[in-house]
Amino acid sequence: ETNDFSKLHSWISTALELDPDHRFDSAVEALEAFGQAAKADSWNSEVITELESYGVTAASVFELMAKYPMSQPLVDTTEKVMWRSSSDLGDCVVKLWKSSCWNSLEDDALRILRHLNYLDSIKASDLHFLPSILSVHWLGDHMGFVQEWIDGQTLSVTLAEGAMHDRSLETLMAELVESIEQLHERGLSHGDLKPANILLPADKGKCLKLIDIADFGHIDDGEKKSSAYCIDGQDTFARDRYAIAKIILEIAALMEVGPTQERILAEIQKVLDEPEKIISLNDIKEIVFQDENQQ
Repeated sequence: ETNDFSKLHSWISTALELDPDHRFDSAVEALEAFGQAAKADSWNSEVITELESYGVTAASVFELMAKYPMSQPLVDTTEKVMWRSSSDLGDCVVKLWKSSCWNSLEDDALRILRHLNYLDSIKASDLHFLPSILSVHWLGDHMGFVQEWIDGQTLSVTLAEGAMHDRSLETLMAELVESIEQLHERGLSHGDLKPANILLPADKGKCLKLIDIADFGHIDDGEKKSSAYCIDGQDTFARDRYAIAKIILEIAALMEVGPTQERILAEIQKVLDEPEKIISLNDIKEIVFQDENQQ
């Protein structure tokens, strides 16, 4: 005979599995599976209703493309599509994830809604170091957002060139630290911070921009992160702090040889060489702003 908790039996069995390979891969996966197992019959319809609130301005990819016509294709893979749009509304970039990124709407509706809500929170944050999100969309077989287009090149390209043109390295390091500090103060994190996700606008009057802050993929693929800029076991906030230290080390390598460069390289490397220590933004700020604070 079944009881009120019968829907949880499979979840409990997986959570208590003796073989680690057969347990949930992470606490996040376990929590989402619990939500699916424990939901009321009306739960999914409520989530669908919230999803549909993101489909008011455009109900399909064709409607969205009519509003933001493609002027330059950027990406088209099995998981996502991106294009640049130039119209009377200005230049922007449209980024959509395809339905291959989720199993089914019944299984992944909550995860999809959580991501759309996260995009909407970024849209409302109005943080100057993030490209402005103009709109967030649920299109049934696609989801994503429209974002302002900013001309420039990524920090990864600049580092590969071995020189910084018309931009102060010290200012760049300061902007990087301050951007992550403000992001974390809002309860947001990047999670995959690396030079390729830092845009240096062609307009030198604009500060750096953090891009690809909100990525999405199939749950079986796990979190998207770059092993060169994180350590296993870190949450997204800790990954950001570790990545900042690594990136500042790379930026400092381009500085003019002298006492300041030598100090920053040595002190940042010391922070990175202590894997058991939790890197704090205050530690990094003290290193980056030390000369300025002593003036």
